Amino acid sequence: MTFLEAANAVLSEAGTPLHYQEIFDRALALGIIETNGVTPQTTMASRLYTVTKQEGSGFERHGKGVFGLTQKKKGGVETLVAETNEHTRAQLRALLAQVPPKRFEALIMDLLLEMGFDEATLAVTPYVKDGGIDVKGTYSTAGLAQVNAAVQVKRWKNNIQSQTVTQLRGSLQVHQFGIIITTSDYTKSARQEAEAPGKSRISLIDGEQLIELLLKHHIGVVDQSFIVKQLDAEWWGEVIEVQTRETANDEIVVTPVKDVVDKRAVKPVSVTILGRNVDVRTWKDVLCAVAEELAEAHPTEFAEIATSLHGVKRRYIAYDASTMISPAAIGVTGLWLECNQSAVTVQKLSLMLLEAFGHHDAELQIRTDQE
Repeated sequence: MTFLEAANAVLSEAGTPLHYQEIFDRALALGIIETNGVTPQTTMASRLYTVTKQEGSGFERHGKGVFGLTQKKKGGVETLVAETNEHTRAQLRALLAQVPPKRFEALIMDLLLEMGFDEATLAVTPYVKDGGIDVKGTYSTAGLAQVNAAVQVKRWKNNIQSQTVTQLRGSLQVHQFGIIITTSDYTKSARQEAEAPGKSRISLIDGEQLIELLLKHHIGVVDQSFIVKQLDAEWWGEVIEVQTRETANDEIVVTPVKDVVDKRAVKPVSVTILGRNVDVRTWKDVLCAVAEELAEAHPTEFAEIATSLHGVKRRYIAYDASTMISPAAIGVTGLWLECNQSAVTVQKLSLMLLEAFGHHDAELQIRTDQE
C-alpha cells in the first residue's frame, strides 16, 4: 500500500485519531507498508499533512502530529457540497448500468479521448471477433513516447475473473498495452494475474475508479460554481497581530516571542532550528534560516511539501518569484520564499513548516533583543 492507503486502513481499524508515529508503527506491524527510506515516519507525517490541505481530503488534523479520518460535519456549505457530489456519484453508477453495451464502449472512447489519447487513432472494434478488445488507441506520454493500447470494457454486475485478464493478454499484439475497464470490480485472482511477474501487465480500472475518471474529465458531468463570502483570516491576522489558537478550523498556535506592548519593536538576534544556531538581524532572516535548514534536512521531500503551504490568497514558497513582493532564494532548491511577512506571520509560517516535515515546535527557538 501507499503511505496514505496504509494510514486509511490503520485509522479505519482504530476508529480514533492517532499520532503519525503510531500510524506508521501499526501499518508496519500489519505488514501493509514497506519502505527503504531513512526517515519513513517523517514521510508518513508529510504525506498526511500535505493531503489535509487538499480540498475534499479524507484526512484531518487533530492537534500536533495527530491525524484522523475526516468526519462528516453537520450543516454548512461543505456538507451540502459533499452530499451533492456523492448523490452525483450514485446517479452515475445507476446510469452506467443502463447504458447499452455498444454505447458504453463509445462512452469509454470519449473518456480515453479526454484522458489524452490521440483522436485519430481511437476506434471501437467490430462487434464480432474482436478477441476481447473493444477499443483501440494510442496514448502519448508527455510527448516523449507513444503507447498502443487495447481496451476491453465490461458493463457487468459480477466481478471480473482471472480468465478475462488472460484472454485479453492473449489477444494483444507485440508492444500493445492492455487495459480492462468495468463497472463492477475484480477478484483477487484477477488482480494477481494482471500483475503476474514475467507477463505483460494489464491495467485494471474498477467501477469506483471509472466514476472518478468520469467526474475528473467531465464526461456527462458539469461543474457548478458558487461564490461564498468568507473573512480573510490571514489578512486580518496581520492587521491585528493577536495570538491565535489551534482550533477545529486548523488555525496554528502562534506563541509571541515576548509578551511586549509593541511587537514590531522586537527584533530577533538568533534562531536555533533543529539544533543549529544561526545569527539573524531581521524576521526575514529567521524565515530564511528555517526554510534553508528544513530544505537541507529533507532534500527529497522539501519541494513537494513546501510548495503545498499557502495562505488564503498567496503562496509562501514557489518556483516562480514574479508575483512575490520580497522574494528570497532558498539555497540551491530553485524555490523562492515570500519574505514580506510580519513578525507574527513569520512565527506562524515557521511552525507550519516544522509540523509539515514532522518536527515539534520545540525544535525552533527564537531569541530577541529584549531577552
